[in-house]
Amino acid sequence: MAFGLKHNETRSWPTAYRGDLVICSAKRKPTSMEVGELEAYVRILHPMPYGCALCVVELYDCLPTVLLDQPKLSKAEYELGNYEPGRFAWLTRNCRKFRSPIQIRGYQGIWNLDEKTEAEIIAMPKWRPTGDTFIEPRCDGEGEL
Repeated sequence: MAFGLKHNETRSWPTAYRGDLVICSAKRKPTSMEVGELEAYVRILHPMPYGCALCVVELYDCLPTVLLDQPKLSKAEYELGNYEPGRFAWLTRNCRKFRSPIQIRGYQGIWNLDEKTEAEIIAMPKWRPTGDTFIEPRCDGEGEL
């Protein structure tokens, strides 16, 4: 999402939550067995730090994937998600990429930020448009400061 390649987050469960959602990278680099060919290629073009918050999106709807017009999804959107029957697409818009990634301890599901991290995000002077590269990253490739 932080690189503008997709707008849907697919999950095995629906959510009634609507509003801003911080998007975080995985804690560790996935193995080649865990990612598809396109995702592996994307990770080469857009290396990202692990264990970091990357952007904020607005989650505005959640639909069963079978209700989406899947042929109209971009190749990247489709291949970077899991649109099998029984899954849900969390529809997002208004991606605001952080000027620098923020190291964060993530959890499964939707959870509240700790006060320090939330204050740091709110205090950011401005957002970077999706597609820009990071400058002065605060995390290295393993999610460490």
